[in-house]
Amino acid sequence: MNINFQEYADALLERINQPELFTARNGILVTDVQEDSAAGELTVTPGSRNPRGIVHGGCLSTLMDTVAGIAACAGGRSCVTLNSTMNYIRAVSDSKKVYCKASSVKTGRTITVMQCDLTDDSGALVASGTYTYYMMEPMMDSMKVTGTAQESAAAK
Repeated sequence: MNINFQEYADALLERINQPELFTARNGILVTDVQEDSAAGELTVTPGSRNPRGIVHGGCLSTLMDTVAGIAACAGGRSCVTLNSTMNYIRAVSDSKKVYCKASSVKTGRTITVMQCDLTDDSGALVASGTYTYYMMEPMMDSMKVTGTAQESAAAK
């Protein structure tokens, strides 16, 4: 059975935003999936902060990797992170949320590269990064959704 892209994107969001997963337990929520991009946010809590009172760099990196990984999967295949480069531009101390936008730089047969930007509540850029993923089997093979990833991606 064919599914459209929105059904596939909704299934991705349901899968990544499960409350028992590492990301949700650390305040990360993926909010949007498009054909070659995604968005998400980190709700800043006391547990997100380092001893200096600013948001821990690991939280920011996890936010980027999660959102960029879902954006990479929007093409229909699962992936694993091969490499990441992140530039911390300014500390996050007073923001209640940190927002992430990831978009495709290159989508290939085996390698996908995503560019990410993080902003705070004021819209100021706090970090940017590049994430590289190794693309694997169709995502539908590991999801409880009827249809195939290729049909979903083709239905865009």
